[in-house]
Amino acid sequence: MNTTTLKILLASMTFSLLISVPASAASSQQTWSTLMEQYTQTQNEQFNAQDNVDSFETYLAEHPDNALAELYTASSYCFIGRDAWMPWNKLDAANTCIDKMETALTHIEQQYPDNSEQRLRSYLTFGLTGAALPDRFQMYQVSQDILNKAKNHPAFSRLPEKLQLQVFNILSGKQ
Repeated sequence: MNTTTLKILLASMTFSLLISVPASAASSQQTWSTLMEQYTQTQNEQFNAQDNVDSFETYLAEHPDNALAELYTASSYCFIGRDAWMPWNKLDAANTCIDKMETALTHIEQQYPDNSEQRLRSYLTFGLTGAALPDRFQMYQVSQDILNKAKNHPAFSRLPEKLQLQVFNILSGKQ
């Protein structure tokens, strides 16, 4: 999958997911909003991917139990891979992304109920990020399985039509 397709997939997903914020205090909410804006900017442009990861890791140091932040940090490693010039840097970043996303998804599944918005957000982030990785990472089937969970989530039908279509395209094998 090319970089433009990855940008489009992740941009529309993030746009739809920015509606709610998983932070409780006003300052944390502002910080979370800023992080999500930076995430969106990083996925739309080849801009500050490492800074994006660093920002999320700083946030995680202050909020170690925020599994969604853990997932967005993991997904951000794919941006580092996308922007890297050297093949070994691309591979290293993608492998880090995959490992950290799998761990984050496990934490999310432990922390949030099946029908929670956080679960839907995590399924979409994991599924769309994984599906955008090259075939050599063998994430396509796992991504399809996760996106099936998203499709079966009660709130899926309330997502923007464009995002639903992207999920359906991946599930049908038409990236």
